[in-house]
Amino acid sequence: MTRARVTLLAAGSCLAWACSVPLDANPAFRGCEADADCDEGAEVCHRGFCVAAACEPEDMLDCYTGATPDGGTPIIRGVCRVGQRSCVDGLFGPCRGQVLPGIEVCNGLNDDCDEDIDEQPEASCETGQQGQCNQGQPACAGAEIVCRRVQDPRSEVCDDLDNDCDGDIDEQADMACFPAGTNGCTEQPAGSGKFVCQGVCRAGVSACTSGVSQECAGAVMAQTGDGCTLMGQVALDDDCDGQVDEDCSACGVAGSTQGCYGGPVGTMDVGACAAGAQTCLGDGRWTACDAVTPEAESCANLSTGDDAAADNDCNGVTDDIEGRGEPCVGAAQGRCALGARDCQSDALTCVSPPAIAELCNGVDDDCDGVVDNGFDLLGDEANCGACGRPCAEGLACCNGSCVNTQSDGANCGTCGSAAGEGLACCSGSSRDTSSDPQHCGACGRACGAGRSCCDGVCVDTSRDAAHCGSCTQACEAGQTCCQSGCRAPASSFCQGCAQDCVSMDRECCMGACVDTDTDPSSCGSCGNSCDPGELCCDGGCVPDDTANCGTCGNSCAPGSLCCGGQCTPQGAANCGT
Repeated sequence: MTRARVTLLAAGSCLAWACSVPLDANPAFRGCEADADCDEGAEVCHRGFCVAAACEPEDMLDCYTGATPDGGTPIIRGVCRVGQRSCVDGLFGPCRGQVLPGIEVCNGLNDDCDEDIDEQPEASCETGQQGQCNQGQPACAGAEIVCRRVQDPRSEVCDDLDNDCDGDIDEQADMACFPAGTNGCTEQPAGSGKFVCQGVCRAGVSACTSGVSQECAGAVMAQTGDGCTLMGQVALDDDCDGQVDEDCSACGVAGSTQGCYGGPVGTMDVGACAAGAQTCLGDGRWTACDAVTPEAESCANLSTGDDAAADNDCNGVTDDIEGRGEPCVGAAQGRCALGARDCQSDALTCVSPPAIAELCNGVDDDCDGVVDNGFDLLGDEANCGACGRPCAEGLACCNGSCVNTQSDGANCGTCGSAAGEGLACCSGSSRDTSSDPQHCGACGRACGAGRSCCDGVCVDTSRDAAHCGSCTQACEAGQTCCQSGCRAPASSFCQGCAQDCVSMDRECCMGACVDTDTDPSSCGSCGNSCDPGELCCDGGCVPDDTANCGTCGNSCAPGSLCCGGQCTPQGAANCGT
């Protein structure tokens, strides 16, 4: 299809996105009622003026009346779509099929065509959860607006708030501590309230009063030195330095062994952690303990099955790698950009979800950087003008709008097929409703038998004085229309125009055609009755005598009498003499 761009239209301009035709700007414009009044092929009649033809019937013009940056090419995002203007009678018609920005609603689509989908205005709400987790902001989830918390549960700190969202404020059990400047337990990460301890050392609890932390109490501190362990007991790391009984100088019999464990209290025999053994050397010292102690969970020691030994940090949870499963934004495009952190090649990376086949939903599903590519929004009846906008049954999608091609004048029968100027689209065909007897005045309004369609009205041209014999023939004032002809005077036809008295050389008298030359009831004129015994001859009343005996012109022979309308010899008894 040829696509033309309009650069100038008479005195006005027609740019790629809008038209302007100031018809009063040029006094040379000529008035018109139809295209025939203008220069054929060069001009068309537009709003009563001859203007230069701007386009050919096959031309299409892209259009968009929404906001454009600095008046330039529009940036089409989300549901917004460029429309098209078709060439009708030499001029581009209205912009059809365009989708302009609307109000953002919660539907998974970018309704206002900005850079965000389902964004909600900044506001606050309550989630119904406890503590700090009750503070939320409106957010879109699926097709519903929900209150999403702005703070997840975190370790309790002494601030007169419920940080871990359990309903209690500054509860002691959650205020872990360990005296600063001492060895044995380290807060990891700093400020998290979580302590990693060695040997027998254990974090304590700092009592919180009115949001103020008190001194750390209950912490198990490192002992000075790590001496010998009594026979029959498991040797522990008493000075919390990661070694067991390293300060013992009299272990006993050389070659003897003892059980040992240098990990934190409570982790032995949990997960991968297990007690080990150490051997007494000849110098009275123990060898290093070969116990398996906790190590940080990482992608390098990720489990490959349901194995309790895969709990490397011995906290009862397998593969609880810090940050694993958290949402992240990767380098992929579209829906693939939002992924989750997971292990790949022994490292924690942002893993994107796989691309899927593109759907018509305002989202880049196949992650190629283009939204809803491959969908014909100008002609797809399931997504007409915008994704998820189906046409009702019986309607077609023409240039992004759902239309009834059985009745739409711009798309009559098929998309883009105009019915033509002054014509209507009836059952998918162009019809002149001003003269079509099957569609008179409107589609489907048929005239009865013997009636014609004149100017959109069904009339009987055999009797209608305004349309006598044809739609264009009108009788003069005072005339009537009888049998498709204009007649004067009105009395020349009788019995509702059923009898043409003039054609029979008769006159219409009292609703009947009569011969006023011979009719004794209308002799010479309607209603002029002859006296009894008289005849009407040549429009005059005459005696019924020997000159006109019984009928006009019936003359009796000399010497005869006219008796009862019969010529009778004189002297006959039946003449009454």
